[in-house]
Amino acid sequence: MRINAMTCIPPVKCRKFPTGNRAFFTIILLSALVCAIFIPGLSPLAMAEEEEPGAPEALVSAQQLKESVNRALAGNQSELTDLETKLRELDSLKAAIRTEIKANESLNAAHGQLLLATQMAIEDLEKALSENRLASKTLTDRLETFQKHHETITIMVQASNDRLVLARQQIENIRETQFSNEQKQKLKASTRKLIQILENKINLGERYLEISGDLLERMNAAVEEKKAIAAKLLTRLETKRKVSFFFRTDPFRYFKRQSVQEALLIFWDRFAMVFSPTVWKGLYSQARLGGFARWALFLMALIAVFTLQGRLRAFIQRVEKQCEGPGWYHRCLGLLLLRRSLAYLGMTVLFGVYTHFQLTLIGIGLGRTLYELFLVLLVTRWGMGYLDHGFSGSPSVLRTFVTGRLKRLLRLYRAAAIAFFIVKWIVGIDSLLTGLVWDVGVTVILIWTLNFWRQFKPVVVEGVREGQAAPDAKRMAMLRGGSYLIVGGSLLLSLLGYNTLADHWITGWIYTTVLLFWGWISLNVIREWHRDHKTEAAAAAEDHIVGGTHPWRWSMIQLVRFVWIFIMTAGLIGSWDSGGYLQAQLGRFIGYTVAIGKVNLSIRGILMAVVIVYLTYLGVRLGRALINYQILENRSLERGLKDSILTVSSYLGWGLGLLLALAVIGVDTTSLAVVFGALSVGIGFGLQNIFNNFISGLILLFERPIQVGDYVEVGGLWAEVKKINVRSTVVQTFDNAAVIIPNSEFISQRVTNWSFKDKRMRRNIEVGVAYGSDIDLVEKTLLEIVNKRKRVLKFPKPDVIFIDHGPSALIFRLRIWVHVDNYWAVPSLIRFEIDKHFRELGIEIAFPQQDLHIRSYPEEFKPQVPAPEDT
Repeated sequence: MRINAMTCIPPVKCRKFPTGNRAFFTIILLSALVCAIFIPGLSPLAMAEEEEPGAPEALVSAQQLKESVNRALAGNQSELTDLETKLRELDSLKAAIRTEIKANESLNAAHGQLLLATQMAIEDLEKALSENRLASKTLTDRLETFQKHHETITIMVQASNDRLVLARQQIENIRETQFSNEQKQKLKASTRKLIQILENKINLGERYLEISGDLLERMNAAVEEKKAIAAKLLTRLETKRKVSFFFRTDPFRYFKRQSVQEALLIFWDRFAMVFSPTVWKGLYSQARLGGFARWALFLMALIAVFTLQGRLRAFIQRVEKQCEGPGWYHRCLGLLLLRRSLAYLGMTVLFGVYTHFQLTLIGIGLGRTLYELFLVLLVTRWGMGYLDHGFSGSPSVLRTFVTGRLKRLLRLYRAAAIAFFIVKWIVGIDSLLTGLVWDVGVTVILIWTLNFWRQFKPVVVEGVREGQAAPDAKRMAMLRGGSYLIVGGSLLLSLLGYNTLADHWITGWIYTTVLLFWGWISLNVIREWHRDHKTEAAAAAEDHIVGGTHPWRWSMIQLVRFVWIFIMTAGLIGSWDSGGYLQAQLGRFIGYTVAIGKVNLSIRGILMAVVIVYLTYLGVRLGRALINYQILENRSLERGLKDSILTVSSYLGWGLGLLLALAVIGVDTTSLAVVFGALSVGIGFGLQNIFNNFISGLILLFERPIQVGDYVEVGGLWAEVKKINVRSTVVQTFDNAAVIIPNSEFISQRVTNWSFKDKRMRRNIEVGVAYGSDIDLVEKTLLEIVNKRKRVLKFPKPDVIFIDHGPSALIFRLRIWVHVDNYWAVPSLIRFEIDKHFRELGIEIAFPQQDLHIRSYPEEFKPQVPAPEDT
């Protein structure tokens, strides 16, 4: 509120005070000082100081005081005039507001009578709830406006009272000033006039507050009563919607002529009301009362449905062009169905949200009817699209017959459903005419079903004659029996009077069919995705490609599978649990709690813990891939250090996940302390080896005496380190045998690391040549052979050493340096080259030889010389 003018006139500090009034003037000066501090903008001293910055603080002229009083008079007179205007407006609105409150009370009474009725239609309850919400919104808006005005006038009255006290005190202060009598009289007259204006303002303000307070009290009571009635209507509406499935109506209602005539008359009257200007004027008024924010949001969503579908359709078409080949069949099919139904899908979602939140922009009943109509159009569009494009291979007689008949069924279902929902919106769900339209539609569909299966068998026989494979007889029998059970069961239940159960029966099967249809498509899409992933992973493994997006894709596939299972389960429950009974029982079962000591275990906690552990597993795997391929891949770090970082990050992720899972289950820190205490006792007795291996594994990860990729020798075993786990280390021998070694052996035993900090290894190749060979040629040939090999390191430089004169050969040693990965391959190739070049150069590779000289031997082994023959 704007406060104008002077509320107090502080006393003027005179040059000389009378001796007897010194204490009095001291009090006046202190009062002026307080007024100047706390209300500086209203103090004449402050005003004078603003006008004349160089003037002394204590000196204020009579002219300045007069101007301040005049400004105060003008401002308060303006406020008084505004208050008189507001009071007149309030007097004129008082009767209208009281009439409006009485009208709302009458509406509340009518809604109360509706609640007392034993039989009522859902549409009547929805209409009453919509009327209640609109009236409550109108009252709430008016209440907020009056509350603001009431608070403003209250502040003004309080400020006027404060000014009035100060103004009366000011008259006494003027008498003590040294102004002339004429000046004093003028100042007193102006101040008295100000006091009169303030008193008038206070009187008018109190009158305004009295009237507005009464109206506010009545409006608050009316709003609270509206809220109470709305809560009762909503509860009754929910109860009506959750009516027992076994509630039975009169099964002979169609045979009562009077009932049918009354239903037709009601339908005609309400149908004629649809075209009545009064109805549309009411809808317009209801739309205006919906509120700007809600209407803006609703219209923005409606515009988005029509504007974004073109871009989405173009985007989907671009994606479809990239989907080529049999491996993309189901993905292309799903994209095609979505592209052909974007408009219906957007409108269904829009009015589905409208119905779920029970908005009152265009009425609850009309919004639900539009949702149901667009849902029917959407489902039939999906069915038509699948029948047109969902079959692969060459057409056959049976497929042509089935697709043609199913298209007729979808058109028939669409027409019957649209007629039923429109009639239901006009006359209500409990109307006899609505039930009649339902029964007629189901009867027509049952006749189509009977005719379809009657013509199905001859078509199968004709196809078999043409060489086509016959469908599975057991599967066809199950489909025939299922179709008779679904359609015939719904009609039978309706004729027996169980309308609610019949509606729930066939609606549940329709929702289940749509859910299974998209579940089947999405499951095959996931399988195609997984098949592509395995193909790419196998190709990468064959080409020895490290990295890529395979861990990412694998994690996403597993997560999508989990989401698919959850959506299918929730969808099936929601399809058959329209009343919420199964959800309530399932929630009660999940919320069941068992107390074990100080730990309260619940099924909900256990399920959430399982989900957390599964998500931790996916997150750790995905995190390892992210750290490895996006962060560590381009860093010049050792392979062992990278593996240590990945292992430690995995441990941290698992630790956080397990702690979160334990917290969700209900295990508190005290219980964990007890568990760790018991674990320490167990370590002391039977788990010390496991704990020793665990600590040894941490030492290996942080100290890194061995790393992944190192070639080690432990216990006489040569192998390559493949993975360092929590308890053990996996090594692979050169015979491709995986050996699991406890981590403690790498800490407590002697380990030879052939590639620690340096991957170079020296190999010695010894060659023996025959005595008499050209040793210079031997040295030159050996060096030429190794210099031609690229995998022989140039530094340290290869060399040849003449070792010894052997018993049967001259021994040379060829010393070379190779990478650890070429430990066996390079020496073998060099030996092949040595043998080849020595043969070409005529260098003999010596081998051990011994000459045996026989000096004597026993007589029995002496050769017998035959006697000469006589001639």
